[in-house]
Amino acid sequence: FFTPILNAGNTPAGMSQQAHQALLEAWEKAWQDAGWNTKVLTVHDAKKHPQFEPLSRIIQTFDMGEYDRLCFIRWIAMAASENGGGWMADYDVFPLHDFRHEGGYHGNTGG
Repeated sequence: FFTPILNAGNTPAGMSQQAHQALLEAWEKAWQDAGWNTKVLTVHDAKKHPQFEPLSRIIQTFDMGEYDRLCFIRWIAMAASENGGGWMADYDVFPLHDFRHEGGYHGNTGG
């Protein structure tokens, strides 16, 4: 799940847009090289969930910052994904092994 958090100047906080894109590309390549089918989910994907609006309104009432709210929204995106879920990894988490050759477990067949 990836959605940049914007600062007061309406620009991505923390890293530049180019840095975010480079990290996403490295993440996707690393997981694909390890044998996984990847899909980067966004808020747009979460909005496909039939209960997105009421769930989003509830989440907005929580006393927390935007980053923490997005942590809840990502699970809505997962629930609305084409295959009804899967395995989720933050975009700063990279695989350490190629599970295809080790007989390792791919939850939900890795896809």
